[in-house]
Formats: sequence, structure tokens, C-alpha cells
Amino acid sequence: MPFIVDSVKRDLTAVVEWGRQKMQEGDYEKATQHFCMALDLRPGFLQALVSRGFCYLALGEEERAQRDFADVVQKDAGFNRNIYVLMSLSLKRTGDLHGAIRYLNRCLSLFPNFKPALLARGELCLKVQDFERARSDFRQVLQDEPVHLVARRGLADSLRGLGNFLEALRQYSRGISDTSQAMEHQLEQQDQGPEQEEPEEEKLQPEARDGSENDNGISALPETELPQDSPSKHSNEDSPHRQGDERAEAAEAEPRELRAFLVELLMRRALMLRLMGNLEAAGSDFLEVLELEPEDGLALFWYGKILIEQQRHQEAVVYLKASLDYHEPTRMAAHAILGALLMTASEPHFMQAQLHLKEAAQLAPASQAVRITLLICSAAVALSGKNRDRKKALSLLDRALAALEGEQREPEGSRTAHASLGHVAGSGGAAAAMLLARSRSAEEARWLAARTLVKSQQAMAKGDDLEQALQCRSFLQLVAREPQQRAAAVPSLLFQLRVTALCDLCRWEEAVSDCRHALIVDPGDEGIQFTMHVSAGILKFQDLKFEASIGCFTKAIRLQPVNVQARLHRAIALACAAWARGMEGSTQETARVVQLLTDSVQDLEAVEQQAMITGVMAPLGAAHLRAACLCSLGRLHDAWEALCESGRRCAGRRSSLEGPDLSAPRQRALEAELLVLLERHSEAIEACSAVLALNSRGHADARVMRAWCLSEIGDVDAAFEDVAAALALAPERADLQEVEGDLCLQYGRLADAFNAFGKALKLREPRTARLAFKRALAQLKVGHLTGAELELGKALRACPTGMVPLARAKDAVGILSLMFKSDWRHAHVRLNMLLQSCPAPMQDGLPVIFLPHELMVYRGACSLYLGDATAIQDFTVALELAGHFFEAEGDSSKETTFGEGRIGLAYFECECTFNLALCQLRSKSYAGALANLEKLCERMEEMEICATAMGLVWFLCGICHLALDSATEQFAKEAFSRSYSYDTAYVDDFLLRNGSQMSQEEDRPEKPRPLGGPPGREEEGKEDLPTVVCCLQLSSDKDSQDAENTQSRSARRFLSALAPIRIKVRDVVIWGRPSISWPSIPPVRWKPRTSLARLDFLQQRDPLSMTPGNPPSGENPEDNNF
Repeated sequence: MPFIVDSVKRDLTAVVEWGRQKMQEGDYEKATQHFCMALDLRPGFLQALVSRGFCYLALGEEERAQRDFADVVQKDAGFNRNIYVLMSLSLKRTGDLHGAIRYLNRCLSLFPNFKPALLARGELCLKVQDFERARSDFRQVLQDEPVHLVARRGLADSLRGLGNFLEALRQYSRGISDTSQAMEHQLEQQDQGPEQEEPEEEKLQPEARDGSENDNGISALPETELPQDSPSKHSNEDSPHRQGDERAEAAEAEPRELRAFLVELLMRRALMLRLMGNLEAAGSDFLEVLELEPEDGLALFWYGKILIEQQRHQEAVVYLKASLDYHEPTRMAAHAILGALLMTASEPHFMQAQLHLKEAAQLAPASQAVRITLLICSAAVALSGKNRDRKKALSLLDRALAALEGEQREPEGSRTAHASLGHVAGSGGAAAAMLLARSRSAEEARWLAARTLVKSQQAMAKGDDLEQALQCRSFLQLVAREPQQRAAAVPSLLFQLRVTALCDLCRWEEAVSDCRHALIVDPGDEGIQFTMHVSAGILKFQDLKFEASIGCFTKAIRLQPVNVQARLHRAIALACAAWARGMEGSTQETARVVQLLTDSVQDLEAVEQQAMITGVMAPLGAAHLRAACLCSLGRLHDAWEALCESGRRCAGRRSSLEGPDLSAPRQRALEAELLVLLERHSEAIEACSAVLALNSRGHADARVMRAWCLSEIGDVDAAFEDVAAALALAPERADLQEVEGDLCLQYGRLADAFNAFGKALKLREPRTARLAFKRALAQLKVGHLTGAELELGKALRACPTGMVPLARAKDAVGILSLMFKSDWRHAHVRLNMLLQSCPAPMQDGLPVIFLPHELMVYRGACSLYLGDATAIQDFTVALELAGHFFEAEGDSSKETTFGEGRIGLAYFECECTFNLALCQLRSKSYAGALANLEKLCERMEEMEICATAMGLVWFLCGICHLALDSATEQFAKEAFSRSYSYDTAYVDDFLLRNGSQMSQEEDRPEKPRPLGGPPGREEEGKEDLPTVVCCLQLSSDKDSQDAENTQSRSARRFLSALAPIRIKVRDVVIWGRPSISWPSIPPVRWKPRTSLARLDFLQQRDPLSMTPGNPPSGENPEDNNF
């Protein structure tokens, strides 16, 4: 609709005046129409162009405003200096800061002291970081007007940009002081009341450039578009409302504007003080701001940030929460920092922290720091509570770690930019300067350090305070307490959460690695150190490095002495180390094994005591392991008592559990094993049967234990059946093959024993000397000396540490071979050497063979064949040694060494007595021989020895009577009669050989024959019979044919292989052999080794929980009892 104007108002002056009136009313659109009408009436009218440009600027049409202002400047550059300020304002709005500065430069070249232009250019130079020119402009203003508040603030800002912090701080303080004085003056004026009259406004009219207009076309600039947002109007020099005195203008300003300006100055000074590291003074300024404006959200946020930097995290939470309601720009940062504070509190609240971080993520979806912090918090939430999702937490943490590592791999230029805008600690430039200064003089070093510091200050001063304060990879850096944590690329909490998840998933190697990364960030974190030592101990435990794992667990216990889990872990490692050393079987390790088991028991007792103190039930597995360790220490009754207590706890738990009790199978298994060791065979058989019926595992070991109990009560066939069943269940187990060999060796099945030991030897790697020695025992029992010697050689090669007892046994077997070959002299020499060494105990509880009294008998036999009179001394010493050995050994050793205890010793004494009598007959000491033979007769009658042996002794008694005197002929006949009543062979042979020639035999010359040689050919057929040679054999023919008396058969074969000795007694000749027993080979008294109950505990299953929970995937639930 066309604009209608009264005919009177169509005058140009009237149109312009109407436009100005509309401008004052704020109706810029109508004002623009009036000015367009004026320009239509008079094109190029400068006042109308200026006014229309101003209206366009007020309406936000900067391009139109710029065209109008440009036309004015082009037509008359000096028309009005405010045009340049308006043009710069328009260019500033469009982002052309340098263009705005160029117009202001042009203005100041024409009007050098125009303060609005100086102020505007100073502000624009601050924005383009031309701080030197800004300082010059603000100083020029302050030279004329020292109390100019905006110029004072601008000067302080420029000095801060130049890095001159102290001078900037002084200018801020002076500005604050001036503003406070202005506010006080304003309050005084308000108390005095309004002035009576105000002077009439004076309009300043510039010189008319065109000779027709007096007005410059600008009545006032809009307050919102002042170049410096000044709280006073004194910066508009050509305003029609300008007052004369600058302090009076400040006093007349609105109180709200002065208060806002003071708040701004306090904020800037506080931020300046924060940059300088004076947090206490900065906090005081922020508190002063909050006294002036309690709802200033920015001040609330910054004060909360200052409290965090002062390590007052709990107080900061209140201010940050308050800032959420009053300041929109910092709301995202406040939410993120609150979330980080809740995550790192002494009692973390991860759920609340997650809510804050989600709000921050919604406000700033592109913020990488918020996203990373939210990922870490979500992982913490996944690891908290009862239903812990470890895999989800680990996935979230891996994503966060990948994002952080991606930031670390930024280009060099980007890293430098971040460093320059980084934390107060700087980017490391000072350290680089110090490294460079090593090769320079002291003065140059100081100069370089100062230069580096100035550059660092300038870089910090040029940056935005809020941007610098929020510069981080994750918001956990902003709330970290230590400088090392604040500078770390990856927060320590991320590694801690990863360690927790990895430990729950039993990924110990990765857990140790993450612990080390966390300790690099926070070396003093004892919790991480504790977890690292525990994880490293479990890792070494899995590598079977038990001693090293004990050291790791000990370090963990030193950090947390009352921690139950660490002591449980160490108890397990100690028990395993003891078991490993016990498997070596060396005597030197026995004391160490006992010490390790004792330490394990002490740790388990400490666990029980700590559980009683805290009122928490100790893990049931700890009681089971304690019983197992006590059992290994031989404290069987203490172990049984501990097991009974755990049994009562098992019964109590079973009544409260809905599902199956996972501890019951182990309880039954331990009861079975302990009853076996207590030799309560009937109860042990029942317990083993219960294990077989109710447990889902350990059947092979249970059958072995039951087999031993059955063998002990005499049910041998059932024992062999159980061992065969155990082998069928686990044929690959070398220990079961060895058990079968031990059982066969004990009951005389020597071929089966030899084969079983051979199978065990093939299955066991590395090969052990124990199995080779047992094979040698089997060979020795059947009399295979060559095979026994070979097996003993293998044992020596397998166990060089047990060389003394094995080498002694091998030498003794070689001596037996020499005696079989009748090489008496070499055998005698080697026996002398062997008797000089004391017998050493065998490892693994194996029996010692070739005892000293046996070797003494062998040497006596060699001396007898060699015709040495010392044979009598050897047999006498053998009797004494046997008696001393029998008294010194325990009951079990007596039974294994001498067959059936005292009966075996009596047999040995009978043989030695017979050999003494044989030596005395040969040395013609007939009275001594008769005394020994009569003593032997009495002893043998008490023992109810077989008839053949009785007949031999009575026959020799008769021979002695004949040799002593003819007066004792009657006694000789009586002795022969009694011998004949027992066995006719000796008397018949004597009569056959000597009955018709006794009177002439004394004068007949003796045929030369070698000592110990065979009888003559005419007597060969008779003398080869076993009964014609005087040799005492205490075992009967029936016993020698028994399968279980293979050793008796070997002894008989050994005696028959010895050459008979020709003994001339007066006028008769008899043939005899010494009575030499086969070396006593006690049966290996086997017992089930540590089996299904004990070693099952020696595993690190659940390191961080005391009660059984959901076992990790892939694990047997029965194994997880901690």
C-alpha cells in the first residue's frame, strides 16, 4: 500500500524528522520507509543514508547497512565519524573483523582521538589476537580518561594476551576498584535523592558539509550494539546526551549495569589468578561474584572447578549441581564433571554418574571426551551389582581404550595445538628448553627458560578459559587428584575396571599388564598393587612356579595383612610347592616340605580367625585344604578333627541350599582318604564305596584306595579287581600302573609287577629312578642278577642325586654274580670295600637292600671258601649286627627286613650258627662245633623246623661226637639215630661212603683236589644229590614250590650253585656248603599316594570372591569351592 503523507509533511525535513521519531520509538521498519521517501525526494541525501543504514543495522540487514554507510563514506569521508563505528559494527556482525579494523583505522586517521573508534578497534584487535595494538588503543583512551572502565578492562585483557600476567592483574584490580567506587557514588546519590533540575540537553551539530543540513543524522546508537557493551554511555562522544564529567557519567549509570560490569571484572581477574596458579585468590573472587549474583551459573561452575583443582571434590559437587539451573553453556561440562566426580568418589555412585554423563552426551553428541567417560562409567555399572556382565564391561572398556589410543595417534601438528591449549602444567616446552640448555652457558640457559615460560604464558593467555579448562581426553582427567593422573592419556580407573573384568574372566596375564599400566599413572595405588601381586602369583602358579607365586602372594599380604583371599592363595601355593618337592623324594627336601605345609596350615588358621573376627563364614574349601595339609604332615587325628568340623558345616549348608552341594563330593573324598591313612580299613572301604556311588569324579583314585584297604584285610582278589578297574578308567596314568606293580610285587606276581613297572616307566616323563629300582627288585627276587644290575644302572642314570644307595645296591648285585662264578677272592675284596660304607636311606620310602649283616655273611662265606679263619669272626659279627639292627628298627621294619619279625631273625641266627659250626669242623674245633650244633638243635626244635634240616644238624652232631673221643660213641649213635628218624639221606650216604673202610681210611693218602672243588667222579652221582651235601635249608620243598615264596626258590638255587667244600673229620670225609640266604627284599609296602582329595584344592580358581558363585564358563562347578 503506498505510503500516504500529508501534503504539509512532504517537505524533506519533515520526512526525516518523522523517520527519526520512529527510530526513537524503536519502529525501525517505519523509520526505514520514511528515510527511503526522503531519499526519493532527494537522492544521495547523506543524513537519510546514515539514518537508513542505522535502521538496517538495527533490523539485522547488515549488507544493506554496509551499502548505505559505504555511500556516505564515499561521498564525504569526514561527514560523521560515527559512520566508521557503525560500519565496523556491521562488518563485525558479518564476520569480517579485519575489514572492520580497516574502517576504524581510516576513521582514526581522520579523527585520531575519537574514543569510540579507539575502543572499538581495541576490542576487535583482542578478537584477532593483535594484543599489542589493542594495548596501545586502550592506553590512549586511558591517558585522557583514567577512570574509563571499559578501556581499563580492555587494557587488562590485552596485557593478559601478551603474557604479562602481573600487570594484567594490576589493571583488573584497578578496574574493580574504580567500578566499586562508581557503585558507592551511585548509592550515595540514591540516598541523597534525585537532583532538582537537570541541565537542558545540548545538541552538538557538526559543520554543514553541503551548506544545507545541520544534523549528522544519528541521534543515538542502540545500547545493545555499542562496540564495547559499556555500562556507561560516556564512550559515545557525539551522543546528544553526553555529559561533561566522566566520573559523573559512571555515577549516573544504571546500578544493574555497574553490578554486571563488576561481576565481569571479578570473573576475569579470578580466571587470571587461576592461570597464575593462585587458586585461593581465584576462589575468593568467585565467592565475591556469588555474593553479588547468587544465581550466576558461570560463577557457580567456575567455583566448583576451582574447588576440584584444590582437591575439595565433595564441596564442588554442590556448586556444579547449582550451576545446572542457571547457565546453559556450561551445563554439558557440569554434567560431565559431576559424573566423573561420582565415579572417583571414595564411595562411587556409578548409576548416578551414568545419568549425568548421558545428559552430557545428549547436550554434546560430538564430544569425544564425554563419550569416552560414559563408556568407562557404563563398564563400571556392568561390573557392579550381583549380575556382573564381565564381557560387556570389557567390550566397553576396549572401545574407550581404542578411542583414547586413536587420539594419541593424532598428527604432530594437532598434538602441538592441543598441547598449547592444554592444562596449566604446560606442554613440556620448559623441559625441552632445559635439555637444550645443558650445552649452553648458565646465562643462556636462564634466558631460554624465561623465553619458554613467556611463550607458554602467551599461549595460555590467548586461549579461551573455558575451552582450556575442559581440554581433556576424558573428564576423569579433570577430577584426578595427582598431576601424573591429570597428564595421563588413559585414566587409571579404566585400567582398574579392566583388571577387575579380566580377573573375573581368569585372564591373568592381561590383568598383570593392565595393573602395570595403572601403576604408571598412579604408582601409589595399593589396591592395584595388591591385585597385580595376586594376579602375578596366580600366573606363576599356573606355570608351576610355586616358589615365585608364594613370593607374589606374600607381597600382596604385606599390603593387606587381613585380606582373606591373599592368604588363601598363598596357602594353596605353599601346599602345591610342598607337593612338588615331595614328588622329588629327596631326603634334603623333607624339612622344606614340612615347613611349607606348616606355613600353609598357619595361613589357613589365620583365615579362620579373620572369619571369626569379621563374623563372616570362612570358605569351606579352606577347611578342606587345612585337613589335607595336616594329613600330609602326618597329623592325622588333627586332620580328622578338622574334617569332622567341615562335615558339620557341609550338613548345615546342605539344608539351606536349593541345588546340589558342591562341597559334599570333596568332603566324602577327604574322609575316604583320611580313613585309609588312619588304617581304619572297614570304614575306609565304606567311604570309598560312597565316593564311587555319589561322586562324579575321582573314581580311579577311590578304587585304588579301596584296593589297598582290601589288601590289608586279606581280600587280595578284590584288591586286584579294584586296581584293574582303576586302570580301565585311566590307562594313561603312570601312577596307577605303578600301583598295580606294587600290589603284584607284594603278593609275588613278579612277572606282572615287572611289566607294570615297565608300563609306568614309559608313561612317566621324565623317567624316575623309583620305577627302575622297583623293576630291579622284581628281577632280584626271581634271581635274575644281570637284569637287576641293568635296572639299577638305569636308576642311577635317572637319579644322580641318589647315587650312594643305588650304587651300593648295584655293587652288591655284582658281588652276588661273582659268588655264582666262584670268584671268591674278588668278591671278598669288593665286600671289604662295601662294608666300609654305611647304608644310606632310599628315597620315596623304598626299602634298603643288602643290609650290613647280610653282607657280613657273604664275606664269611667267601672267607670259608678261601680257607681264611676270619670266617668264624664274620659269622659272629653278623649275628651281633642282626641283633642290634632288630632292636633299633621299628616293628614295621622288623617285619619287612626279617620276614615275620622275630621268626625271621631266628632263621637268620640258625643259619649263622650252622655256618659257625661248619667253620669249626673245618678248623678241627670239634667241641666248639658240637656246642653250636646242640644249641642249634634246641632252637630248631622250638621253631619246629622241617625234618630235613633237623636230620642234617643231628647228623653233624654225631660226626662231632665221633671226632671227639671213642667214649662218646654211644652219643654218636644216638645222634645218628635221631638224624635217621628225621631224614635217612645223610646217614645212608655216610654209611655208603664210609661204613666198610673206616679202619683203613686214616692211613690212606688224601687225594689232592682243589679247595672247594667238586667230589670225585666215582662219587659224582651221589654227591650231586642235594641231601648228600651238608647245607642247612630251613624252607621245605612245599614252601619252595609255593608261588609266593619265589625268594626261597632263589635262595635254594643260589645254594645249589655254590661248590661243596670237602671237610675231613678224623677218618671220615663230609661235604658241606655254607647256609647263605638270598638277600632280604622287603615288599614295597605301598599306600595310595596323594590323590583325589588333596591335589584338587591346589588350583587358583576364583581369586577375588570368598563364596562360591557362578563359575566361569568351561570350568567344572565342583572345582570352584573358594
